[in-house]
Amino acid sequence: MFLAVAVLDYFVFKKEDPPADEPQPADQPGETVRVEKISPAEITEQTDKYKIEIVYPVTGKESIDSRVLECVGEKAEEIKSEALSFSQEAERPEGLEPEYVLEMDYEVFSPNTQVVSFKFDGYQFTGGAHGIGVLKTMIFDLETGCEYILSDIFRGESAYLQKLSRLSREQLKKEEKLGDLYDEFMVNPGTAPEVENFKNFVLTKEGIIIFFEDYQVAPYAAGEQKVEFTYSEFEEELKASFDNF
Repeated sequence: MFLAVAVLDYFVFKKEDPPADEPQPADQPGETVRVEKISPAEITEQTDKYKIEIVYPVTGKESIDSRVLECVGEKAEEIKSEALSFSQEAERPEGLEPEYVLEMDYEVFSPNTQVVSFKFDGYQFTGGAHGIGVLKTMIFDLETGCEYILSDIFRGESAYLQKLSRLSREQLKKEEKLGDLYDEFMVNPGTAPEVENFKNFVLTKEGIIIFFEDYQVAPYAAGEQKVEFTYSEFEEELKASFDNF
């Protein structure tokens, strides 16, 4: 808890006091957090130059909560720094909306009682014709607090990136996915067999969902793009601890 407060003070954020029944960080060895006890907390800050509204999950496990807070805090700090660096020196007239906006919320996915996935998405505006989506995923072991990345899920000696690339292109090419907005000159680079292209993923009871950032595989007008795979499709590539979800 002290770590979380320190991080908030560093970013000069105002965190609302949690309700009395909200779980507090308690990183006890061997203790597993219950998914249904995960609760929301908020970071809000507004000046004449920027507005930040972030809703993030609190699990009650300090190692997870501090990592989540670090992640959303970094995103907020990026917006603040950019706003203060590029905004005009003069104060904006009273009543005008801030020039820079960041809004984030989260969704919870859980394949079982031990693993939880958080998908953070939202909106940021830093000028131009329109804003752009915000996307970040995080996956944790609720008992150990360990954070998983793609290479923790798949066996390194397997050709899992090549398979993800091929199957993603097949899904995105289907007419109901992108329709007239399908463009192989966007899809192919955005689904090339590179870790960076598949970093935003969650684990569910049914399988793996991979989300793509705006403009990664399609124009902005196409909206959010994702591909979904069952665990059985990657039975040979998944590590043993993940092939029985």
